[in-house]
Amino acid sequence: MGSIEYPMKSNRPLHTYAIMLIMVFSIAITAFAQGKSETYSLTNSILQETICQPQIAGQHLHVFYRELDQLKSSGLPQVTHACGSAVELTSEDQYHMLGCQAEGLTNYFALDRWSKAKIKGDGGVDVTGAPNSVLVEGANIAQSKVPTTGVQRFQIAVPAEGFISFDWRNIGGSNLFGMQVNQAAVEWTDQNTNFFSNPLVAGDLLTLYIPDGQELNHYIANFQFLTNAMGVLVRNWTATDEKGNQDHFTQLLSLDKTSLAQVFFPSSTHTTQKAAKATPQLTGFPVIDLDGNLSTTNDQYLLEEKDDVFDLSWSDELIQNKDGFFLQRTWVVEDWCSGSNLQKTQIIRLESGLQDLSVDQIDNATGLNLRVQPSSPLFSDSFEDSFSAPSF
Repeated sequence: MGSIEYPMKSNRPLHTYAIMLIMVFSIAITAFAQGKSETYSLTNSILQETICQPQIAGQHLHVFYRELDQLKSSGLPQVTHACGSAVELTSEDQYHMLGCQAEGLTNYFALDRWSKAKIKGDGGVDVTGAPNSVLVEGANIAQSKVPTTGVQRFQIAVPAEGFISFDWRNIGGSNLFGMQVNQAAVEWTDQNTNFFSNPLVAGDLLTLYIPDGQELNHYIANFQFLTNAMGVLVRNWTATDEKGNQDHFTQLLSLDKTSLAQVFFPSSTHTTQKAAKATPQLTGFPVIDLDGNLSTTNDQYLLEEKDDVFDLSWSDELIQNKDGFFLQRTWVVEDWCSGSNLQKTQIIRLESGLQDLSVDQIDNATGLNLRVQPSSPLFSDSFEDSFSAPSF
């Protein structure tokens, strides 16, 4: 019979070999990690992996249009590094019109700016083999659930607070159309329908589903993004460490405008100046008040001339009655986007007699509606009708 040989027992205790094995394994792991920009730490006898790369996190913000210069330094994101390495932070900006200047699939919502993917459904689960969630322009991740037939998914992040409205046009047959916001259930329809969304905020992910092989603009019409934002600055942040590892964050900075409801006119007053010198610089301009409370002045902005939202004009009439002379100043403020306007009459009492008026004015002061024009225009007529992209 053959003999069986047994290995000789070692005088070294078993835990000595275990310690040596862990040391060899740790050396091998460390050498591998140096080539992969990763580190490993031994905690409670379990190897913990740390990914050595920068991490960037930020918030979507909105800025009042009169504070345009603040966009240059607004919303700096927070950058960290798992291994404490130095990180370089860079950004690229692109400005897009919104509101009344960007109706339809144009500007920010232009067709080439939507993320597009083919989806093959198996009863509600994404089985394409690709990740079933996409991070688009700083939006939250949303998973797709699709019907059994193949469809195309179009995604874009909502750029500012507002509402989405459009008409869905069925082009024959039973071509399903779907809409989804973030991770809410998809709304499917095969009928001609008008969609009007719930309130949306910057970063919400809007997803539209149409039959595979079709074009988005063939199925939806009258697309509108209803918002008080005039435009949005899309700022793409990149954090890069010393080894070239990167992280990215897309930030949405919306430029908000005000409404006519936030415009307040100057109250009636009096002056010792002559009529021609009783200019708005002396008797008051309209103001934009953001909170509607005139007792707080830190949120007020003088509306002294035409700007990117409002057209401002005024005219004076000299009125004489038994109490003396008055300027009747008519203010007109128009929102060039909506076409709506406000008018208000300001009464300015002139504490002076006929001897202070010019000869021409005295000759015509018998009537009640003598028109007094300023000696020179106070406002420039060079204002552009359309708001142009700001310089940053």
